[in-house]
Amino acid sequence: MNRRIVTAVSALLIGLAAINCRAAEPNMPKLDDQTVVQESLGTVPSQVLETITSSDGCHLAIITTKEKNMVLVVDGTEGPEFDKIFPGSVVFSPDGRRAAYGAQKNDKKFVVVDGQPGSDVNGIGKGTLVFSPDGKQVACGVKKGEKWFVAIDDKTGPAFDAIDMPVFSPDSKQIAYGAKNGKKWLVVTNGQAGPEFDGISTPIFSRGGERSAYVGKKDLKWSVVVDNKTGPEFDGSDVPVFSADGKRIAYTAKKGEKWVVVADNIAGPEFEGIGQKALVFSADSKRIAYGAKKGEKWVVVIDGKIGPEFDIVGQLVFSPDSKKTAYKAKTGNKWSIVVDGQTGPEFDGIDKPIFSSDGKRLAYVAQNGKKQFVVIDGQAELEYDGILESTPVFSSTGKRIAYGAKQGDKWFMVIDGQAGATLDGIIKGSIVFSSDGKKLAYGANKNQRWFMVVDGKTGPEFGGIIKGGPAFRADGTLEYLANKGNALYRVKHKL
Repeated sequence: MNRRIVTAVSALLIGLAAINCRAAEPNMPKLDDQTVVQESLGTVPSQVLETITSSDGCHLAIITTKEKNMVLVVDGTEGPEFDKIFPGSVVFSPDGRRAAYGAQKNDKKFVVVDGQPGSDVNGIGKGTLVFSPDGKQVACGVKKGEKWFVAIDDKTGPAFDAIDMPVFSPDSKQIAYGAKNGKKWLVVTNGQAGPEFDGISTPIFSRGGERSAYVGKKDLKWSVVVDNKTGPEFDGSDVPVFSADGKRIAYTAKKGEKWVVVADNIAGPEFEGIGQKALVFSADSKRIAYGAKKGEKWVVVIDGKIGPEFDIVGQLVFSPDSKKTAYKAKTGNKWSIVVDGQTGPEFDGIDKPIFSSDGKRLAYVAQNGKKQFVVIDGQAELEYDGILESTPVFSSTGKRIAYGAKQGDKWFMVIDGQAGATLDGIIKGSIVFSSDGKKLAYGANKNQRWFMVVDGKTGPEFGGIIKGGPAFRADGTLEYLANKGNALYRVKHKL
């Protein structure tokens, strides 16, 4: 389904080109200035080579020049000077508090963590620099002499001819990566090398980190390796999937011209194809579903039971309580949502359905002709010219729901069924509820000025708001980055 969406993020610093425009007052009440703290992070350098934001949008790194050298500026603080900082190498830890990157000075190359260069190396593997989920460890593929190693916190492991990107387990206690010796590839898990193959997939860990798996190819056969044990050979295979509790594993496999799903070492019925990345476990790990091609039609298989036939099916979603299922399906030119096996009304277009966190509510965006609307719990809301991408959004309690809507050339938020004030734009991905679901914030634009809206009240105006934010902190504070002209600020709303 095509949408005309105002993302408001055509550049990292939104609105820099319009910083001299006089602001017009939005038709919305203002937040109390005493609740807002603006922390200066210095100014945007005159020459910006690359910008990187943390996942929560609350930390900003800028690669810039200083005379003939390069420096990384993180939240307004300059790091050491280098001849070169490798483009695309800067990464933040998941919490945004640490940064690492690859750099070069003279003929020496370094992995720089928190502004401190590590041991000099001959090469740094592109795309191999990564933080552990807890942010305490850093791993990277590095070259010394003619060999490649994975260095964890600047300590190198065994030598290989090539290295793939390291992967930490979700609990940060395990690490695995692909490595090449001669013409053979293998997976190294916690320093222990696995069996050799002609090719391998990137390893994955179970959510608890206690188990690992990957796909290996030898000659023309494929096998799934689970916990370093090689499974049966097939004519093809896809990346395996662990259940949430880590006790179950499933993957797609090809037998001759047919495809099957192997779950718990048991192969299911044969099909002409299995949907790409279609395998999904329920949150309680007891149920499994996938889309499959049956003849010229597509079906969804839930707990081993084959559902009705359609021309196309989307990926199934389980409700968080694992009791309900939903997926979109197409027959002819019409789309429907199938909930617990029951096909709903037809539309010209449909987006992926979403459940509330308690599993009691279901919402999706539908389209008829040129109009779009949100369907909540089976009831269609008002039609609009557009619905903002990545909405609707449920609160954590599931009791509230919000989405952006467009009518003509104006945008507004619809919150719990009530339309808000008109705006020139709403920042895609900025809509966020507080953890208790009582407060709602989002970034917006009016008359070429940008501001946060919290419970219908506007915060201070800026020339731009940095993409990725805002974020509610544990104490209820709302935090994001913004700019006024070339001045950068970390903004906190003490709510």
